[in-house]
Amino acid sequence: MFGSIILGSYSYGDKLFGVHVTEITANLSTAQTGVLIRPIAVLSSLPAKPRIPDLDINIDLFALSDFPRIGVGAYGNFDEFGGEFYTGVGLNAYSTFIPGVIVVRGPLGIGIRVEGSIIEVSPDDNAVAWSGIGSTDFTISHDNVAGKMPLPWKGYTYAIRMLDNSPIVYGANGISQLVAKDKFFGEKRLFNIGLKNKGAIFTNSDEHYFILNNGEFWKLSQSGKELIGYKRYFSNMGTVIISSNIKEDLLYICDGTYGYTYSIKDNALVGGEVGITSFSYQDGNSYLISNGSIVKDTFSITSGIYDFGTRKEKTIFGIEVGSSYSRGLQATIYYTTPLSSTFTATPTITFKPNYEANLPCYGIDFKVKVNALENVESFNVDYIKINGVIHGFSFLDTIQMR
Repeated sequence: MFGSIILGSYSYGDKLFGVHVTEITANLSTAQTGVLIRPIAVLSSLPAKPRIPDLDINIDLFALSDFPRIGVGAYGNFDEFGGEFYTGVGLNAYSTFIPGVIVVRGPLGIGIRVEGSIIEVSPDDNAVAWSGIGSTDFTISHDNVAGKMPLPWKGYTYAIRMLDNSPIVYGANGISQLVAKDKFFGEKRLFNIGLKNKGAIFTNSDEHYFILNNGEFWKLSQSGKELIGYKRYFSNMGTVIISSNIKEDLLYICDGTYGYTYSIKDNALVGGEVGITSFSYQDGNSYLISNGSIVKDTFSITSGIYDFGTRKEKTIFGIEVGSSYSRGLQATIYYTTPLSSTFTATPTITFKPNYEANLPCYGIDFKVKVNALENVESFNVDYIKINGVIHGFSFLDTIQMR
């Protein structure tokens, strides 16, 4: 090695006049040299996909001012003989091309899907039919025993229940009694509005209990129609299911969000389990059926609205309750004032061991709420006594209170 100097010899000249030898010296430190740059890359993706021409990458080297360029040149003095230099410049591209696979060839179809409900309207939605005597065949023949009759109200027929040997038809927009005449039936309208929904009814051979579209709770018996009430509770309910505990004379009224228990023998409504859908007895045991967990609320009772027979202002000092429950009770009073007809609640306090609660309250109308602190199977509330005064009291007030 001779550092950065390359030494060598070269023969040139005419052999007739002799061969002349010249020495070639190249100084690498001052020589202009070129560097070959060859980029090699593969554009690919995993997993491999058919080539998409729209995604090709095109680079115009002449348009890029800052793109590196390669120059080839020869430099030196060749005055005596001249010289010719030949070189080539190549620009290569290397890549791997994955052949595309044709999955679908030909015209492509476009599918349109419409989601909705198909409603089939039948002229017999509100009709009832009866078969021949002692037969289950409802075909109407020439003897005119089997028949069919549409009801005057529109909508579906939800249920047909017997009461005093007379069919009662419950529908979406009306309730009618079918009256037999020879081998035909007539119609007697009982209600011009129908059931809240198909499950909002309980019947036995003597009594029918049901909730109407407006939330009213009714009883139908041989004595006639009787409004039980509780519209403010049932009108906000959704799809109602009424289940019966025949042994205890209880009705469970639930919609999955709200739940109430109605006592037939006591004619009283209390809050109850929310999700009951059925009730049954087996082997002496009672079973509540639900599509979810059954949560039992603590006991709570709220009285009606009382003004104690006068529209004068009144002040309540305390409440006394008689009960067999010994685990603790609480009391709340709801009241209106001469300036506001909206009920306002007092703070809730716990009764003393002697079942007395000091709860001063001024107003015109009052409601009293008593609730238990813990769950218990059953207990009785014998009485609720309210102690207070009537402002501007007179003898006429005592007459009105009777």
